[in-house]
Amino acid sequence: MVKIEDIINKIQKIAPLEIQESWDNSGWQIRLQKKDIKKIMLCVSITEDVLTQAMTQNCDMIISHHPLFFGTNFNENPLTTEIIRNHIPVYAIHTPFDKTKGGTTDSLIKACGFCTDEILNEYTKIYYADITMQELVHRIKKGLGI
Repeated sequence: MVKIEDIINKIQKIAPLEIQESWDNSGWQIRLQKKDIKKIMLCVSITEDVLTQAMTQNCDMIISHHPLFFGTNFNENPLTTEIIRNHIPVYAIHTPFDKTKGGTTDSLIKACGFCTDEILNEYTKIYYADITMQELVHRIKKGLGI
């Protein structure tokens, strides 16, 4: 078992909340007093299917890329009540992980076999490719396993 605080500290060391965009709502989505974590569900977005899987697999926590909600309206996501009822803490890593070195953007570039030729900002990196659209699609599909 791992302490929930240790998990969050490691995440924040890689993708600190201080670098999130002002419009983002990364960090604790649902913070519950669960101390020890045995199993974590990782996902891009929390959907009904993801929540069902987390409950079926007896996950102690969900770490999602996208937040459950933006802003302060706790009721804007219908899954909130079910998550709390099942006592599953939720943490989101959206823009901090997008922006961090080795995060979402860098991982996609690497998976597709590209290199960055120009960096405009944390999100936008330009790759100049002398390949056909068909080859580009092939590289993306292969890199992402689709």
